Amino acid sequence: MDLPSSNSPVSADEPPALGSPPARSSAGRAGSPPEPAGLVRPSVASVPDHDPEDLGPLLVPAGLPGFPEARSFRLRRLPGATGFAMLECLEPGGPRFVVLEVSDPEVVFGPPAVAEAAAALDVAASDLLLLAIVTLSDGPAGRRAHVNLRAPVAVDRVRRLARQLVLADPGLPLRHPLEPRAA
Repeated sequence: MDLPSSNSPVSADEPPALGSPPARSSAGRAGSPPEPAGLVRPSVASVPDHDPEDLGPLLVPAGLPGFPEARSFRLRRLPGATGFAMLECLEPGGPRFVVLEVSDPEVVFGPPAVAEAAAALDVAASDLLLLAIVTLSDGPAGRRAHVNLRAPVAVDRVRRLARQLVLADPGLPLRHPLEPRAA
C-alpha cells in the first residue's frame, strides 16, 4: 500500500471523519496469543462510518514536538486503508500525520506501557486510544512504511485531549516495520 508520508502534501479531497471509539476486543488480554513479531494489526471496527465528530476536535494542549503552536486536531479516516487515519491540524497550514490506530495496545506496547500512557493522560485504559505515527522511507527494497511505537499519540476519548508521549520502555522502537497482514 502506498501511503502519503507525514510531510508530503495530502490530496485536497478530504476523507470522511473518523467515527466512534473502536469496539473492545479480547485480544491482548492475559491468555491471548501474542501478535507475530513485526506486525501491527489495524482493527476493522476502529473506523466506523457513523457519528463523524466522536474523535474531533482533539485538543493537544502542549502541541506536538516540533509543532508547539498546533493544538487543535481532527482524526480523519483514510478511505480504503482500514485502521489508518489522518491526524490533521485545524489551524491553517498546520501539520498532518498519517497514523495507525493500535488495535491491541497491550499486545503491541505491553501492559506497563499502556498503564504509563493512561496515567500520563489521567484516564482509564478503556478510554485510551493509542495512535502510531506512520513514516515512509525509500531503500533498496523499495518504499517501506514504519510506525513509531516509542512515541505514540495518546488520546483520551472522553475529554478529547491528546498528547504525544515518549514511553519509558527502551525496547519499543522508533521505526518498527509495518508489515502487511497475512491472509
